[in-house]
Amino acid sequence: MAAIAPKVYPRVLKNSQALVPLSPLAGDTGQGPTPSTSVWVPVPAGSILDVQLIITALAPMPGGALCVHVETCSQVVAGVAQDAPRFMGSFRMSPTLGVPNAQPFVGNNVCDSYIRVVATPSPTNTNCAWTVQGNLICAAYASAI
Repeated sequence: MAAIAPKVYPRVLKNSQALVPLSPLAGDTGQGPTPSTSVWVPVPAGSILDVQLIITALAPMPGGALCVHVETCSQVVAGVAQDAPRFMGSFRMSPTLGVPNAQPFVGNNVCDSYIRVVATPSPTNTNCAWTVQGNLICAAYASAI
């Protein structure tokens, strides 16, 4: 399993909003049947999450499955959430689609101060490659990350 480190880029101002590219927010290049959790990524509180799940490998096919969801919390110390993580939403999974494919994020898109991605493959998965990519949309006056 080779986890992909998150990359948060500087804001791009657009009207009264700022876009913060997350490319990728999380991912893995060879996940087997073991669930994985990304690190907590600091984001401006109140940001809107606009991301999608890109699946580039899923084995066995058909039969493999992957459930990916996003959590948020308001405080993290030394990598540990200090309040109970809140479920934000997940990605639609269409196991009949071939790979590569993109799945939209479905849920409450409003972030607290930190977000992370949790990926749970089916017990039969032997290889799965995926990334979560997109943007944060926040007010241009939001405090810096």
